[in-house]
Amino acid sequence: MRIWQLPAAALLLVLVSLPAAWAQQPEGPSAAPPAAVGQDASNLGSNQNPPLSSLDQPSLEPGGGTRNFLQPAVLASESVDTNIGNALNSSAIHGITRAFGSLLLERNWKRAETSLAYVGGGQLYTGYSRTGSLIQAFDGEQRLGWRTGQFVVRDIFSYLPEGAFGAPTAYGLGSVGETALQSEFPSLFNSQQFASFGEEPRITNMAAAEISQSFSPRSALTMAGGYGLIHFLDNNVSNGGNGVSNGGGFIDSNSVRAQVAYNYQITRKDLVALSYAYLDFAFPNLGETLASQFAGATIRTQIVSLMYGHRISGRLDFSLGAGPQFTHITQPNSTPSNDLTPYVTVLLRYRLSRTSLSLNYTQRNTSGSGLALGTQSDIGRLSATHVLSRSWELSADLGYAHNRSLIAVPVTLGIPGLPPGSEQEVVEAQRFDRGFVGLQARYRFNRYLSSFVSYTFDDLSLNRGACQSEGSCGSQRHLGVIGVEWHPRPIRLE
Repeated sequence: MRIWQLPAAALLLVLVSLPAAWAQQPEGPSAAPPAAVGQDASNLGSNQNPPLSSLDQPSLEPGGGTRNFLQPAVLASESVDTNIGNALNSSAIHGITRAFGSLLLERNWKRAETSLAYVGGGQLYTGYSRTGSLIQAFDGEQRLGWRTGQFVVRDIFSYLPEGAFGAPTAYGLGSVGETALQSEFPSLFNSQQFASFGEEPRITNMAAAEISQSFSPRSALTMAGGYGLIHFLDNNVSNGGNGVSNGGGFIDSNSVRAQVAYNYQITRKDLVALSYAYLDFAFPNLGETLASQFAGATIRTQIVSLMYGHRISGRLDFSLGAGPQFTHITQPNSTPSNDLTPYVTVLLRYRLSRTSLSLNYTQRNTSGSGLALGTQSDIGRLSATHVLSRSWELSADLGYAHNRSLIAVPVTLGIPGLPPGSEQEVVEAQRFDRGFVGLQARYRFNRYLSSFVSYTFDDLSLNRGACQSEGSCGSQRHLGVIGVEWHPRPIRLE
């Protein structure tokens, strides 16, 4: 791997290892920074009510006080997979053996907080063309606070053989490494791929920084900026003779993102915010065919949205945002185009004594998931967990993403009813849909040892503009996993 491909996580590790000296002063009763918006918390670690536009989400976990600990864990699993490589219109049963280790660090000072989550391991295949693959994921965060606000820098990195949308259930991770692998920014800063085709090693990274400043107990300003990338290492779409017609490879993407928002707390439970966001998508290292026509193509998006939130501390978090999305597309030898579409985001998180629920939906522009030159995407996800008893826990994870290419790609198709060789080139907006359903049951032998069984169904469909043949194509995948997880008692850090 070239040096320029190293993730921004390396820089973050340096930042979190050198917290400012003033952040390590002895704690005192008058040193706690106040909340950004109407919060009575006494330290950064109990941020129960951040601004509505913040990269933070309010904690629904009980007992959110300051914690200093190091938590290691290990996991081993065995799987049966009917379509490891997402082969189009094909299936074959293979086995997968996985082993993971994870490490979670939480360290709090008076005016600073460090959080690191890492999972690493690999998987070995039985009866498949590839021997195996590595899996790495990292989520690092550093906070620095003062009396009326805070500064946060965060990096989410992954090295995976496929997209992370729905991966935790498919990998059978459970609590091991889930913090790192399933980490997500809010929708505008999310860099995941919402469709995955084939076993293709990829690096995904999103680094972001945010500053929030309170003007009063009710009002606050947030400013955030970030840089993301998706880079495919082997860049080969060949899969059983089927593939994506984009010049012989997946499409790398880079993105620059920024957001500024004014927040106001109407009541103790109700919040509003007005935000402006800017997103810039670029596509380096295009394949030879695409590069000849689309080298230098960019997609610039501006969003103005009004947000409303309703929160009940430790129990409910609901937010809704909507507004116009202005898209400006430039590409060589073409007149720049402009488009106006709606931007929508909905989030609902609810927690009872034994049940937790998370529902989110967004409609916005995304990078294209490696299959297209940017997409207009509708993305929905529902996750639920229910504790049956002290030993048994059930969880479900459902997701669906509909994607339409923002830059139409020429596709050569045969003409039905005419002799072979009679072909025509059409320009068609590429569409692809991805849906999954994941179910898991977990049994806890004691506080440190548990076993689990999970099932995942995955469906990918592509229209004819994305296939190497006329008509639609797609793949289906069934995956069953059984495994065991062990973690020792957390190591307290003084």
